[in-house]
Amino acid sequence: MKNIIYTMKPFQLLSLVGLFVAFSACEQEEDYLTGDPRPSVSPYAVNSNVMIVNASPGAKLSAAAAPVANLQVNNVLVTNTATPPVALDFAYLSAPTYRGVVATPQTQIRFVNKEGGASLGSANFSIAQNSNSTVFLIDSTTRVGGQRVVRVTETLTPAPAAGKARVRFLHFSPNAPEVQVVNVTGAPATLFSARRYNELNRGSANFANFTEIDAGTFNLEVRLTSDNTPVLTLNGVNFASGKFYTVYARGLVGGAAGQELGASIILHN
Repeated sequence: MKNIIYTMKPFQLLSLVGLFVAFSACEQEEDYLTGDPRPSVSPYAVNSNVMIVNASPGAKLSAAAAPVANLQVNNVLVTNTATPPVALDFAYLSAPTYRGVVATPQTQIRFVNKEGGASLGSANFSIAQNSNSTVFLIDSTTRVGGQRVVRVTETLTPAPAAGKARVRFLHFSPNAPEVQVVNVTGAPATLFSARRYNELNRGSANFANFTEIDAGTFNLEVRLTSDNTPVLTLNGVNFASGKFYTVYARGLVGGAAGQELGASIILHN
């Protein structure tokens, strides 16, 4: 999967307490998720998909930085299919892919420190048959109480209408304020209205839902909701016909050495 990275220029930080975007690239080996936390109901077939995203700034950029996260499902490490199997790394900004899981009524997903095995963050989820979901490791490595694990489900059917794409925006930049995403190319003018950090719902709005838009190439601006100040310009963002995308804010306001304020774009299909 090819990823495109957008980062802020230094002068943009001055107008900010603000936000955002990076599109990254990398290939990962075939792997599988295994394990069962002794659910009260028998596990289903391996027919559900989970995408793992390390969106926690600093985990990890280099050997000297916060460690790469490995992943456990029901206390069993996620590995590749090598002999012997090797635990997969989920570094900050590594490109995600869906992985088949054994769907169970109770599934624990835990990110662990590769260099020592300490828990970075975990959560329990009920994973339904034939479902798709994305699990994010969020917050900075210095957060009091540790990092958090957030799961967002996605419905990838039916396909978008002809000439359309479906897009959603999630805000996972820990110290950034409320922002909106504006389309300066044309209609709709406001692609995504006000979003706060780790906000998945507001009123009747469910931000896990995708918005259907005309497919094409867009010039976008991320603006502070408070005064409409642009904090990031994203030119040439392509949303292809028939595709589903998640744009998620990540990084830190004032961050450096790869932890700059930005965002990533995930292609789901």
